[in-house]
Formats: sequence, structure tokens, C-alpha cells
Amino acid sequence: MINLECFKDKIFHLLNEENTMDIRDIETNDKEDTFQIFFEDGSAFEIECHQILQKEQPAKNQIHITEEEKKNYQKVADAFTEIYKYCDIVVVDIGKYGFAVLQYIRIQDGFEQTTIYTNSKHLFHDLWKEWLNIQLMDLSRGTSLQDMDLEDIFQCIPKCK
Repeated sequence: MINLECFKDKIFHLLNEENTMDIRDIETNDKEDTFQIFFEDGSAFEIECHQILQKEQPAKNQIHITEEEKKNYQKVADAFTEIYKYCDIVVVDIGKYGFAVLQYIRIQDGFEQTTIYTNSKHLFHDLWKEWLNIQLMDLSRGTSLQDMDLEDIFQCIPKCK
């Protein structure tokens, strides 16, 4: 059975050897289990890796969540109501299929990003990251960081020795 560290090594190797995507740089964060990929055109993406335990994997024919999981989802959705005021994000109960997170609304086109969750832990984790980003943006208001993009902010951070 492959472990998380081995999986991350393989992903890094695949990305590092990729020649068709114009990757400029790959930054790894072993504490967060993430890769930040920077492209020549200025775009950037983050990949987060986590191992799914056998019991978390949905059964092959399972297309719905349990009532207990639905209660857990509702608790998570209720806990993060604060962020719905600050950004274009809404958590929607989609019945037996789980919960959906709708983000970045465009009036004529609908939501730009839709993610469906069948595991409340994953929903919690993603909403937690969104909440944290909002807190960081609030802290940067009125400072020189406010108008910087992510790459510029990283340049301001001193290198670890």
C-alpha cells in the first residue's frame, strides 16, 4: 500500500518532469502536504494531498449520504455562516447526494465553481481554509500587502535558514 510521502514524491516527480505545461516553479510545503505550481503565464495553482482512509472511501454503489452524515454537514455549514457574508460562497443541502459549495457567482452565468461533498470532514477542511483566507485578507487591509498578489507576498517573506 502506498503511503502519503511516497505519493507526494511521485506527484512532485511527475510535475517536475512535465514539459508541456510551461511550469516555472514548484514549491512544496511538507507540513501542509501541498504543492504550489507557478506557470510561465503568471497563473498559479495549489495541490493538496491527503490520504483517504479505507473507511472514508465511498462504497462503489453509494450515491447518497447517511442521515448521521447529513447532520454533521449541517453542523459544519452552520459553523461557517460568518464567511457567507464576506465572499461569494454558499453551502447548499442537496439532499441524499450531500452538500454543495457554490462559489464566485456571475449574474448571467451562474456560479463559477461548484464542489459536491459526500464527506463532512472534507467540507469542514475546505471551509476552514476559506475562513482563514478571509482572516488574512482582513489583516492585510490598509497595509502594503493589500494590493499584492500571492507571488509578491511570498517574495516579502524571509527565507528559512
